[in-house]
Amino acid sequence: DIMGTMAEFYAYGGGYAARATTIPSTGGNWNIGEQLAARPLRYLYRPSLDGLSPDAWSSGIGSLDVHYSSGPSNRQFYFLSQGSSSNPSSDFYSSFLPRGMRGIGNDKAARIHYRALTVYYTSNANYAAARAAHISAAADLYGSTSMEARAVMNSFAAVNVGAAAPGADPRVISGVVTQMLLE
Repeated sequence: DIMGTMAEFYAYGGGYAARATTIPSTGGNWNIGEQLAARPLRYLYRPSLDGLSPDAWSSGIGSLDVHYSSGPSNRQFYFLSQGSSSNPSSDFYSSFLPRGMRGIGNDKAARIHYRALTVYYTSNANYAAARAAHISAAADLYGSTSMEARAVMNSFAAVNVGAAAPGADPRVISGVVTQMLLE
């Protein structure tokens, strides 16, 4: 879902035609399979709009079909790229990160995600391992104290995986689910 969406932004945003080395911020959308049916199969910005996918991690996520259990991962990537809202009535809001966050853009988010997948993921990675992989990838590319690394922490906190970056909203840090870190 994630890399397919980035390919869509690259192709339809003029990246391919221009032989660009970065992924544009225009040209694509954050839906999957919208050409196949009356409504998209998946919504990266708010997975629950499909009626089956969760928006955030929970302990029961492992019992879901993989297409639905990937919802929090898709949403985390959306937040990393585009940010999240502080407006509770927005589709882009997360109660786990109520003050919202700024995104780092498609290109940086895709580079971090690709590095996490190709360097740090293992075949048995869970959400906690995915968070660690993305933090390591961001540190490799931009530095461990960079705004990109902090955005990774915040985007995972926004889907209930680990703590927000230090200095973020203290309500987020105190409300973090720590059980999944022990898995």
